[in-house]
Amino acid sequence: MYSSIRSAVLLGIVGAELKVECDLAQAKCNFTIVGLADKAINESRERCTAAIFNSGFRFPQKKITINLSPANIKKEGSHTDLPIAISILEADGVIEERRTDDFVFLGELGLDGKIVPIDGVLPMVLSMRDMGFKKFVVPYENRMECSILEDVKVYPVKTLKDTVDFLNGNLEIAPSHIVEPMDLEPEYDVDFSEIKSQENLKRAFEIAAAGNHNILIIGPPGSGKTMAARRLPTILPDMTLEESIESTKIYSVSGLLKETGLMRTRPFRSPHHTASSVSIVGGGRIPKPGEVSLAHNGVLFLDELPEFQRSTLEVLRQPMEDKVVSISRINAQIKYPANFMFVASMNPCPCGYYGDPNHNCTCTQSQIDKYLGKISNPLLDRIDIHVEVNAVKYDELKSDKPAETSKEIRKRVNKARNRQIERYKDIGITNNAELNGKAIKKFIHLAEADKQKAYVRVVDGEEQSVSRFDVGGKDIQKGLKGFIYGERGVWRPGDTLHISFMLEDREKRIPDKHPVALEIYNPRGQFYTKMISTQGTNGFYTFAVPTQADDPTGLWNAYVKVGGTAFHKGLRIETIKPNRLKITLALPTILQASSKDVYAPLTSSWLTGATASRLKAKVEMSLSKVNTQFKNYGQYLFNNPATDFTTVRADVFNGVLDAEGRAGVNIQLPVATGAPGMLNATLTTRVFEPGGDASIYSQTVPFSPFTSYVGINLNQPKGKYIETDKDHVFDIVTVNDQGQPVNRSNLEYKIYRISWSWWWENGEESFGTYINNSSITPVASGNLQTTGGKTSFKFRINYPDWGRYLVYVKDRESGHATGGTVYIDWPDWRGRSNKTDPSGIKMLAFSLDKDSYEIGETATAIIPAAAGGRALVSLENGSTVLQQQWLEVSDQGDTKLTFKITPEMAPNVYLHISLLQPHAQTVNDLPIRMYGIAPVFVTNRQTILQPQIKMPEVLRPETDFNVTVSEKSGKPMTYTLAIVDDGLLDLTNFKTPDPWNEFYAREALGIRTWDMYDDVLGASGGRYSSLFSTGGDASLKPADAKANRFKPVVKFIGPFYLAKGKQQTHTLKLPMYVGSVRAMVVAGQDGAYGNAEKTAFVRTPLMLLSTLPRVLSTQEEITVPVNVFAMENQVKNVTVSLEASGAGVQITGNRQQSLTFDQPGDQLAYFTLKTGSKTGKATIHLTASGNGQQTKETIEIEVRNPNPVVTLRNSQWIEAGQEAELSYTLAGSSSANNQVQLEVSRIPSVDISRRFDFLYNYQHHCTEQLTSKALPLLFVSQFKAVDEQEAEKIKTNVQEAIRQIYARQLPNGGFVYWPGNAVADEWITSYTGMFLTLAQEKGYAVHPNVLNKWKRFQRAAAQNWRMPQEASNWQIWQSELQQAFRLYTLALAGAPEYGAMNRMKEQPGLSIQAKWRLAAAYALTGKMKPAGELVYNAETTVIPYSSMNLIYGSSDRDEAMILETLILMKRDRDALQQAKKVSQNLAQENWFSTQSTAFALMAMGRLAEQLSGTLDFTWSWNGKQQPAVKSAKAVYEKEIATSPKSGTVSVKNQGKGALSVDLITRTQLLNDTLPAIADNIRLDVKYTDMAGSPISVEDIRQGTDFMSAVTLSNISGTSDYSNLALTHIIPSGWEIYNERMIVPEASSSNSNEANTPESSADKYTYKDIRDDRVLTYFDLRRGESKTFTVRLQATYAGNFILPAIQCEAMYDAAVQARTKAGRTTVSR
Repeated sequence: MYSSIRSAVLLGIVGAELKVECDLAQAKCNFTIVGLADKAINESRERCTAAIFNSGFRFPQKKITINLSPANIKKEGSHTDLPIAISILEADGVIEERRTDDFVFLGELGLDGKIVPIDGVLPMVLSMRDMGFKKFVVPYENRMECSILEDVKVYPVKTLKDTVDFLNGNLEIAPSHIVEPMDLEPEYDVDFSEIKSQENLKRAFEIAAAGNHNILIIGPPGSGKTMAARRLPTILPDMTLEESIESTKIYSVSGLLKETGLMRTRPFRSPHHTASSVSIVGGGRIPKPGEVSLAHNGVLFLDELPEFQRSTLEVLRQPMEDKVVSISRINAQIKYPANFMFVASMNPCPCGYYGDPNHNCTCTQSQIDKYLGKISNPLLDRIDIHVEVNAVKYDELKSDKPAETSKEIRKRVNKARNRQIERYKDIGITNNAELNGKAIKKFIHLAEADKQKAYVRVVDGEEQSVSRFDVGGKDIQKGLKGFIYGERGVWRPGDTLHISFMLEDREKRIPDKHPVALEIYNPRGQFYTKMISTQGTNGFYTFAVPTQADDPTGLWNAYVKVGGTAFHKGLRIETIKPNRLKITLALPTILQASSKDVYAPLTSSWLTGATASRLKAKVEMSLSKVNTQFKNYGQYLFNNPATDFTTVRADVFNGVLDAEGRAGVNIQLPVATGAPGMLNATLTTRVFEPGGDASIYSQTVPFSPFTSYVGINLNQPKGKYIETDKDHVFDIVTVNDQGQPVNRSNLEYKIYRISWSWWWENGEESFGTYINNSSITPVASGNLQTTGGKTSFKFRINYPDWGRYLVYVKDRESGHATGGTVYIDWPDWRGRSNKTDPSGIKMLAFSLDKDSYEIGETATAIIPAAAGGRALVSLENGSTVLQQQWLEVSDQGDTKLTFKITPEMAPNVYLHISLLQPHAQTVNDLPIRMYGIAPVFVTNRQTILQPQIKMPEVLRPETDFNVTVSEKSGKPMTYTLAIVDDGLLDLTNFKTPDPWNEFYAREALGIRTWDMYDDVLGASGGRYSSLFSTGGDASLKPADAKANRFKPVVKFIGPFYLAKGKQQTHTLKLPMYVGSVRAMVVAGQDGAYGNAEKTAFVRTPLMLLSTLPRVLSTQEEITVPVNVFAMENQVKNVTVSLEASGAGVQITGNRQQSLTFDQPGDQLAYFTLKTGSKTGKATIHLTASGNGQQTKETIEIEVRNPNPVVTLRNSQWIEAGQEAELSYTLAGSSSANNQVQLEVSRIPSVDISRRFDFLYNYQHHCTEQLTSKALPLLFVSQFKAVDEQEAEKIKTNVQEAIRQIYARQLPNGGFVYWPGNAVADEWITSYTGMFLTLAQEKGYAVHPNVLNKWKRFQRAAAQNWRMPQEASNWQIWQSELQQAFRLYTLALAGAPEYGAMNRMKEQPGLSIQAKWRLAAAYALTGKMKPAGELVYNAETTVIPYSSMNLIYGSSDRDEAMILETLILMKRDRDALQQAKKVSQNLAQENWFSTQSTAFALMAMGRLAEQLSGTLDFTWSWNGKQQPAVKSAKAVYEKEIATSPKSGTVSVKNQGKGALSVDLITRTQLLNDTLPAIADNIRLDVKYTDMAGSPISVEDIRQGTDFMSAVTLSNISGTSDYSNLALTHIIPSGWEIYNERMIVPEASSSNSNEANTPESSADKYTYKDIRDDRVLTYFDLRRGESKTFTVRLQATYAGNFILPAIQCEAMYDAAVQARTKAGRTTVSR
């Protein structure tokens, strides 16, 4: 008989796998152990024999051979006793075979069978875990040190008998697991505050602790050296988890682990001076760690250093250098870590009093030399800080002055250490002490001359201030430049985004094939997808990003990441329709209010080139605020902080174009004196097609309300304050609207102190209160005038004043004002750096001879006279210093400096001059050091590429054509080619991407300069926030084929490389489309860039353009205008015909019409379509033919039924042997969506198919609903038979949900409710984690990292939970249920938090829900006794409560959770009763939330799993016998034909138990006759014209612009409501006017809704604009009302359903409102 057991063996602090094999042979009794075992293991024979016998087992009377493999490693220690005993018992058959396979056994046996603790358990478990082992059996006393490990199960055992019972399944042992939050404050019994005086020593210790420096303290006896050293660990940085585990491993191996669990405090070791070398560094026959390893991550303190033997001290040199100790033995080399902080103390001489003023020293000089000589220089070199201390005076000793505590000092040390970690993260070290020579050079610069040395600290924030120099521009990131472009300015959900990226890497930092990553985030900040490309062509990378038709609309974000740098571009995705008309409105470059009115010619034509004669047109203008900036004044503010400007809209033109498609527009310019500065004027022109649809074109030009503008430079460095007791200078400029300087004589300034209390109270600062309030007096004021457009004034605040000040300057002549706030404070205790020097004393003014230079020219700078000084001149750009030289400066006249302009200076460089004057000169009164910076602009003609495009002027659809690309002067280039429908480009006024402008935009100064003239300690580091991105892949949702109306006409190819002097021809083909396309080439090569565009018409001699709504509804009648274009003379007589198929669409009246053309032009033919009761995809075919020409158009359109579905059910409970009859009828409904379903089940009915439909079709996608949709899918197969196709669909949906959920996890492991939220939602975190755990259980792949992060979050939350104090009962029970549910999910995930469970169980007065949920947690871990105690006599019914809670709860949901607990507790009879209650809740038709549905389905699924039995019944339909049913599934479902429209079903129960029979009919009303509802919220809708006057929409003229204003009021009187969803479906004949498309791109980046009138984004959390509806999500407080407006246009003629507008609380059946549905006519 043979067995093999796993154990481990220790090599230093690393474990290795050990196999213990046992063979029992029928031979003379004998017991041998082979495999290089030491004496302790050989003695194991006696211990195992006695332990087996004394545990009540028979010891086998056979030849026993134990082999310890691998045989070549020396085995030591007694921890193999347990595995040896287990191997014998398994070989003898006492333990069932294979039961030990997954376990690793460690433990020593006592003779009585008890299992004794051993050393080194943690390192062995950790090493075996890394080899993939997950289950460990360890001595009970060793359990604490392993219990912190997350991904292993540690089973603590007390005796050999318990172990055998556990393995055979007769005893349950729960894995030991504790979670220790790392952020617990370490506890020490000493503190720094106990040290009196000795500030110098404390400061030295703080510096040593911060930088991990070794330190030597020298001082007389009684000066507190030892006392201070013992307190050093209390100020060291907090231990990280890794450090904690490492130290625990060393102490575990040494057998010194006193603490329970992990070591939390840094070790402090202080060996006596008689210690030997071996005890200090480690060793021995069995090598053990020495003091240097025991002090790892802590402090090694040698008191009285010279008293140690010199040989012992010399041994310390190697570990101090290498941070590790190597011990070699014949058969192994063992390494122990030794990264400690070395602290030593010594007296200055043998008697201790050398140099002490109060005592006489009794030592001779030779004694002192001999004493100090014991410490070698190499050892002293390794000690960074030497500090001398004196004895403390008696007065200081008895003083009660409070000293700083260790905690306060540790806070500063932590901060300093974190700064070092951040600073050195790229070179792999964590503190200053680890800096080597190379690294020191990088971070500290040393200058030497004549034996003098000076260091310059290179620290963020300490560099020379550049706030008064002109150094703005584009920041160059890490020497890389990038340009992201798309092929158009807006996409439809479902389109493919063609995103291209050009990388310029002048310094060749990025190697070939280096990955470039594109990350896309949707408008809610959610991660959407990530693509990686390594296939760049000369720095061009292209990505094709597919989107889904139901993706959210709004502003998306693209980030391209390369070489640690991120580039950004905003992307617009909206439900757009391409234009079919070209519109041009010629505007001046700037609109000036002073010119009162402006004439602008308007022209329009069809994209095909046909004349747009006599079409209706409208132009409107909106003024919105922008950040006013002028070129060369980047540091100045030009915005008035005291005005509040709201967007102004005005109609400018409403008329008809002439026969040529032209009109003259006179724009009346408004007076906008309330503007903060310049404004943007957005002019939106719409030209209406004859069929009613409009093309739309928006353009934005600057609007200047003032004749001149005043600007202020506050000269306040970013992130720093201005100091008190110094003159601070504010610079002022005045410019005209072109940014040219103008002189102004009537300026006034005022400075106000902003009162703190007011600033905090008011979220949105309104400075108007100060300026417009005569009772508030400014702290300073005065009058100014500008010469050459410039002036400045000084301001000073003296200590002890401090605070925020508002500086306000007004130009009385033009009316414009500006201002900003500054923060003034006292210098810090360390002294602030005064590098910020805003006073201008150190400014050096020099001038250049030209504004801009070409390559090869010579530039001249003129430096003013100085007293024989020297100047350091350097030329710098965005990322490097190009050249540097010293220049002697004359003290007589000005000095001229000349330099040559070279290609690398484009687009600009900065000339930086530092002038140093001799000390004590008297020639001028300038300071010793001055510096100045000026930009030098350079244009390089070699950087411009001129691509050429050759293609036909007119293209034919569905016909090949050629595009030839070349470069004008034959330069080589790499390019992409896009051909895009002009109708798409015009929607956003898209300009062909221009990389030259991007790459040669002016660069900001990227070089920072440090010097030591003002050197002061201390500065703050920079903060860089990074975008967290999470994984995800583009698995696509399987959608039913919906009609795809607007297929974009887009071709995108490339990148291609064109060699020098070559050209390249591409053959392309456009789909069936008429209009015009723009071909766009974007090119680049080695720092040269260019673009080109060419527009071509796409047309045929005969063309059709029909006009149809985006969707149709059932029972509507619509007029279809068809515009027929005859473009050539030969086309005279044309026949137009229309066919319709699918979705029950009928043509009423003529299917065919004839038109006659005398000359080329266009005419309209009208057809009428009617929809019936069917829904789905309809296809409309149009054909026009005449004179040998033919053209076709095919349109797909969706027919929807916007009315609600009504479900009725007939239910019976049929006992065994009984029969029952159920009847149904389907009157007054649309036959398309009718359904009759029979459901027979042996669990109470759940109407599964309808539940799943509800969850699927629920259109709002927060994380809760995403999870609720997928959760029940895990249980479907428990209910009913699932075919392959359905199984595949379920799988795809669950995987898609898992993928989307990943994107909603925060870095801390929690999950958010809406994507883009920054804080985890507790309930959602538990709920989502529950789903992921169950999904993994059911075999789905779930990323372990996601689950581990979640478990960590849950554990910390569970341990930190405390019953809320002073909270209302309402808050308390919610908090309890949160915690109980959290504990349940941890138990479900196999990581039960017993401590927290037991603590909670003892809480008095727990709510019903919390008791039941906690009981479920116990039941999951097999602990039925505490579970039973918790719910003894507990209610199973929950009293309904308000849904406005943090737990998404309702009484239905909670009762379903109780059902699940009853099932887990195996109380089947009670579960069946509860299931009836849940079934009844589900059956009540009113409404249900996704939460209650999901929990009910999950609980019923578990019930179906547990209740075995068979379905056995016969049934007939309308008197006809159907096949009998016998099935092991819990539910039988059968769909019944919907004709005839009524019938009966009878069912006879042939089985043993009762059956629940349901006949469910589902009908979608053809006419929505449901009344309006106002449950707890009221919904009022009002339609008004653009001026705000009410209008009726029963009959509305085609082309009318109007607004719908939906007002929601919370009328509950008691509750605040959150998570409301407003669904506003609009009639098919109307169009939504999407105002987000009109907003200028610049201002739309800050919020989705930046400038749309009225709808400030704070009203709602998210708004989605689809083709035929607007979905708005928001909260509504008690008594609050909110109005949401949608701008509409009556576009298509016909008679349409006006669907009900509805609003619901997503978690509360009792909160809903809807309007009554109606009809609307749009008349021509």
